[in-house]
Amino acid sequence: MFDPAYSTYAYSVDTVLKEFVLHLKHTFGDAVQYLGTTTDPAESSLNIRDIDIIIVFSKINESHVNYIWKIINKLYAKFHITFDARVYSSDQLSSLPIINKHLLKNFLNDQLGTNPFLEFYAAKSSLEPACLKRIKEQQSIIISYLPRIVTSSDQLRLIAQSVYDAIRAYLVLIDHPIASKEKALSFFCDNFPDFSEAEAIYRGYLNPDEIVNVGEFIIDSLGLVKHLFYKAEKKQFSEELLLVNTPSSELPHPRDEYLNFDLNMPLGLVCLATYLEREGIKVEILDSYAENLGVYSTIDRIMEKPNIPRVIGFNASSPNIHIVHKIAKYIKRINKDTVIICGGPHASLAPEHTLSKSNIDYVIVGEGEKPLYQLLTNIIDKKDKKIKNQIPGVLYSKSNRLLGVKEHELMDLSQLPIPKYDLLPLERYFAIKKRIYIHTSRGCAFRCIFCSVPRCWGYRVRHISMNIIIEQIKDIIERINPDEIQIVDDNFSHNNGKIIKNFCNDIRDNNIKIKWKCQARADQLDREIVEKMARFGCFEIDIGIESGNNEIQKVIKKNLNLKKNMEVIKYIKENNIYSKAFFMLGFPSETNDQIKDTINYSIQCKNYGLDDIAFFPVMPFPGTDIAEETGMLVYQGAIVDTVRIYDKSFASKRLRKYSAKPEISLNERFTPDQLRLLVRFAYQRFDYSREVEDLESEYEWFVKSEEQEKYAV
Repeated sequence: MFDPAYSTYAYSVDTVLKEFVLHLKHTFGDAVQYLGTTTDPAESSLNIRDIDIIIVFSKINESHVNYIWKIINKLYAKFHITFDARVYSSDQLSSLPIINKHLLKNFLNDQLGTNPFLEFYAAKSSLEPACLKRIKEQQSIIISYLPRIVTSSDQLRLIAQSVYDAIRAYLVLIDHPIASKEKALSFFCDNFPDFSEAEAIYRGYLNPDEIVNVGEFIIDSLGLVKHLFYKAEKKQFSEELLLVNTPSSELPHPRDEYLNFDLNMPLGLVCLATYLEREGIKVEILDSYAENLGVYSTIDRIMEKPNIPRVIGFNASSPNIHIVHKIAKYIKRINKDTVIICGGPHASLAPEHTLSKSNIDYVIVGEGEKPLYQLLTNIIDKKDKKIKNQIPGVLYSKSNRLLGVKEHELMDLSQLPIPKYDLLPLERYFAIKKRIYIHTSRGCAFRCIFCSVPRCWGYRVRHISMNIIIEQIKDIIERINPDEIQIVDDNFSHNNGKIIKNFCNDIRDNNIKIKWKCQARADQLDREIVEKMARFGCFEIDIGIESGNNEIQKVIKKNLNLKKNMEVIKYIKENNIYSKAFFMLGFPSETNDQIKDTINYSIQCKNYGLDDIAFFPVMPFPGTDIAEETGMLVYQGAIVDTVRIYDKSFASKRLRKYSAKPEISLNERFTPDQLRLLVRFAYQRFDYSREVEDLESEYEWFVKSEEQEKYAV
């Protein structure tokens, strides 16, 4: 399977070892009691990296070891092959770990003397804990290298050696002991293909100088050994459902304050978990995003539980589906019987892609409460798979075919219980202010071409009764006493602000004193509504504008009155409410002049009182009309842009928080990297309040200045 090809000439291991024995006899005589190898004596030197040998002396001192190294160097000069030599005195043999004795008993090929372990016997009850201990020890060895700057070939080979030792211990545990590194690795790769990084680690062992990314090599080595340990533990299942708020990146990233203290609470998971608990299913939420866990640390948190959850559910958006796939792969290679379910926008709008990696068992489409409850009860009750496959809203894949029942009835939102926020690590969310999320509706009646909300939640708006919302707020105040509430509806201003008016009236009638923020369309607000919002606790309004050009407004079906937008922003400012606006850059047909209009319009809004802004590159996500119209689709590979993390400028902070690094560009005038810089350019102009006169020349100058700063010493 592997061909290191370290030698120009082919010699058998037996030939090399015979000369080794001659040197030992000549120098040490009867002091040498034994020499054996776990390498096949018939093997060619072309096919192995080194020969594994064990040498036993009646007594041993430093001169013995030094001379053996001289022999090894002499043989290397002659045969171009190295040795992995273990040297012991006879009285040290009894203290060897039982795994070593077990392997040496079965795999030593005698070259001088008789195998000293022939009489050794290890009961399985002793071998199993010894194997687990050995694998755990290899974790500790690799972890010890993490804080160091590892550069030497010897250090990298020691890390790889720890991986092999863990693999050999695992093979002993499953009653397939193999002593040879090459043969053990070959068997392991053939029989456990999900541990595919083992081959790359082996190549790094053979040629450590050719390792491109040392950090990745060490992390992959540690991940493999850790997952092998979890697999070896064979923990029992618990019937508790674990819902995971997916991490925002594969590795924990160095958040600055701007990110660290403005987290998005996974209200959907909380609502789902609360509903299921009411129906009698025990649920736990692992909030990997809030706790800044990466892929590996999420696996650790799951597998270090006393029992592994039988069913694990993930929420997936397009920007993090690749992370869900990776975590699912690792869970399945540890225990293939774990049931993995995926829900959320990406699962609903791109179920084929969600199921494409084969490690996800089921997808929940759209509203998850009822379909997930039905699926879980069938899993727990071990009902026939045919029954599971007939649940509305549940899809699965078989032979690359999407099966199941996609359509299901949307629920009456009045059936939802009050969310149990204590399922989350609230201390993470309350780092600066105690803010609680609530929602009052699902769905959207508008048809913006860049948005997938209508297809995910439905083309009509379903409202929760205002009486229920008020009771929920009272409950939140009594139990949590938050500083503020965020209403996370995609548009709280439906029906020309009627919902907002009713909300304010009920806040007044129930004498509720609470600050709150929301998202709204500016064309559904007026002076009266804004004044009322301010009077009854509103402290922030976020408005989606998207473009400052009237023609683009029509193209994207947003159809806002841009003049009225600025008037509403002025009303918001006059009532001491904080305002934030969202814009998008890079629509397919957008010209330089239209992009200029958007940047300049944002600055004009600032002059009218706009406090903050977010620019987004246009991306054709699943479920959007723009993806269908352009025939292009992305599954975004990054949530937080990789800008300079310690740059505290206005532009850098907002790039890290809002603007995912573009995977593609729909506008032929810009490459993805140029689109990213265009977003940064727009932020800078907004910050400086400098309108654009000629986009092409001013943007070109900006790009050059960015390059100079990038390479400045």
